[in-house]
Amino acid sequence: MKACTKTNTALKWLFGINIIIIAGITLYMLQIKGPDFGMETQNGVIFERYAIILTLIAIPAALKLFSVMTGKLQDLPEQEKNKKYISYYILRIIILDMAAAVNIIGFYLYESTNFVYLAVIVMFALCFTFPDKAYNMLKIEDKQSENKEEE
Repeated sequence: MKACTKTNTALKWLFGINIIIIAGITLYMLQIKGPDFGMETQNGVIFERYAIILTLIAIPAALKLFSVMTGKLQDLPEQEKNKKYISYYILRIIILDMAAAVNIIGFYLYESTNFVYLAVIVMFALCFTFPDKAYNMLKIEDKQSENKEEE
């Protein structure tokens, strides 16, 4: 039980630090560009299209991939299940962070407000990646029910 709470606490810290870093970088880029950004814009329409497509694919893919992969963890031993849960969680965060990074870089290069909007959308999607305590508690309940059945 202590391992689950330690894992959940560590993942919550990772989640919080990740959100703060992405929001901080986005706000820093907005400050660098100043209040009148976008006046001397370059033509980045093709990059903007690919950034939109990447963001629209990355958000549902990261969330659904994690759901499917954690559904397959039920038959594994608890130690291995915990390790794989952490690796899947980190993979989901990395996918969304890459989408946010592409949008922040696009904003820095082309000063288009669409990139800022996309970065904010990814930050909102990151809110759906908060570590699930219910999943960790299910592992504890499964283990307790197995112990009761053995008795």
